[in-house]
Amino acid sequence: MTADDSQPGSPTGYHLLLPPGWRGFSVDDAGLAAVQRLVSARFRELGRPDLDAQMRTLLQQQWEGLRKQLARQVFMQAEQTELKVLPMSIAVRQFVARGGTTFEAGLASVTETPLERIDTPIGPVFRGEREQRGTGEFAVARSVTVLYGLPLPEPHHQKGLAFIGSVTHVDETDDELIRGHVELLDTIMETVRWR
Repeated sequence: MTADDSQPGSPTGYHLLLPPGWRGFSVDDAGLAAVQRLVSARFRELGRPDLDAQMRTLLQQQWEGLRKQLARQVFMQAEQTELKVLPMSIAVRQFVARGGTTFEAGLASVTETPLERIDTPIGPVFRGEREQRGTGEFAVARSVTVLYGLPLPEPHHQKGLAFIGSVTHVDETDDELIRGHVELLDTIMETVRWR
């Protein structure tokens, strides 16, 4: 992330500690192609090439959604581990509150998500959570979306970053497993530091 109107002492970006096997992908054609290659390889390993085309279409739709949200980067598991994990990711976008509103009020309004303020060593973090169900052929899928708003330090009180964490699951998934993944998102976000 780059601050548009840098002033001495203004952050020029952020650091984020990711779990083993995770990496970042830019939200552009190259990033989409890289993720599609990873997903295709996983379905071949599972002996399910029939799902490859469906997943490519779904990924294309998701990437278009990320572009519309002005996301710049997505973090997700890129390497298989021995642990069974649900599909999860964290997208990042810049956010600027409009019309003289605060960062918190602007973010809550745009996302239609109630936010809780959490005071941290890097400043306030505004966190909200909601659950959504897929539509059409993806109606069995659900996702927990966790929003984290990190305003830039003063004097940039209207600017900051929005991190959108997502955990995808089906109806029969154990609630404790889902909550464990949400806690992992929270833990990852606790590592964010301005640089």
